[in-house]
Amino acid sequence: MWPLFDLEKQYAQNPSIKREEVQKLHQWLKAQPHLPELLEHEVLLFYHTCDHHMEYTKQVIDNYYTFRTHTEEFFGNLDMDSPQMRIGRQVMAGFPLDKLTDEGYCAIVAKIMDIEPSKYDFVAVLKILFSVQDMWLQGNDLIPGIVFIIDLEGLSFSQLARMSLPQIKKLMYFLQVKPPNFCLFLNDASLRYGACIIP
Repeated sequence: MWPLFDLEKQYAQNPSIKREEVQKLHQWLKAQPHLPELLEHEVLLFYHTCDHHMEYTKQVIDNYYTFRTHTEEFFGNLDMDSPQMRIGRQVMAGFPLDKLTDEGYCAIVAKIMDIEPSKYDFVAVLKILFSVQDMWLQGNDLIPGIVFIIDLEGLSFSQLARMSLPQIKKLMYFLQVKPPNFCLFLNDASLRYGACIIP
C-alpha cells in the first residue's frame, strides 16, 4: 500500500466536512456485504467528490465497487512485474503534474510511448492509469477531481482494433459512475481534437 494523506489535516483544512457524517457512511458500508471494507480515507474521498451529499455518496460508492467487482480485468492483478504490466509500462507512460490547475484539479498526463500495435494492451494501459489515479488521490490533499491529458500521437486504427467493444462499453460506464474527471485528448488525427466531461 502507498502512503495515505493525513486525515486530521484534511478535516482541519475542510471544516465544511463533518467527520461524524463520514463515520456514518463508514458504518453504513460495514452493513453492506457486497461492498469491500474501506478506509476512512477512501470514504472521505467519495464524500468530498460528491459535494457532501450522504445519499448520493452511498449511490456512487455502491455503483463504483459493484462495477469493479464485475470488471476484474481492469482492477485485478496489479502486479507491476507481471508480463502484461511490464509491456503496458513500455507502451504507455502516465504521471501526475506537481501543480494543480487553477480550479484545484490534479492533472495526470499520459502518452503512448510505443506505437507498435502488437504491443498495445488496452487493459494494461487502463490498469496503469487507474493505479496512478488511486495512488495520487489517496496520497494528497482533497481536490474536486482529476484532469486526464492523454497524448494520442501515433495512435492508429491498428491499436483501436485491439480494443474489444465490451471493454470500451465497460470503460464508458465506469467513467460515468466514478468521481468527477475531465479528459482531454491531444494529437488524435481521427478525432481531430476531442474532450469529454465526465459528470
